[in-house]
Amino acid sequence: MSAGKKIVIIVAVIVILLSIALSIGEIAVGSLYLRDCPAQRYLPIYLIVAGVFAFCSGGGDGAKIRSRSSNDEGGASSVDICGIIVSIFLFAWLICGSVWVFQLKQCDEDVLTPQTNATDGCFTFDSDYSSKSFYCHKTAYEFAFTDIVIRWVLTALILVFQICAMCL
Repeated sequence: MSAGKKIVIIVAVIVILLSIALSIGEIAVGSLYLRDCPAQRYLPIYLIVAGVFAFCSGGGDGAKIRSRSSNDEGGASSVDICGIIVSIFLFAWLICGSVWVFQLKQCDEDVLTPQTNATDGCFTFDSDYSSKSFYCHKTAYEFAFTDIVIRWVLTALILVFQICAMCL
């Protein structure tokens, strides 16, 4: 095995482990704050669904490798096809999550008063407004924001390393 292939394998393992750890965090944060972001009610749901599917697909990678080594015919196995379908779903779900998270903007503090009942497309982390429709728990929002940025970076890394692996 060449040094280039070893590097690609090491980076792939690191990306998979990071993705699995991120998936566990998504499930935990989404579950903890399921009802704590009325400003964007899909945000915790996005985290839970993304975490479950990404975690399950992380476990499927090992099966895919085993099926390739035992499938000498060169055809696509059912595991490969399922993996492609899950990957397409996760990519589409990442786009949805990006829209849901990045469309939110934080309210200017001078807009908010104790009498405020609705805002014009903004939200607040201020727990004084936790019963209002424009509230979102800070941990839920910031985790989702960071998670989506990391997922886009991981997606780009996976694409680059798959291209590099085909070249080696």
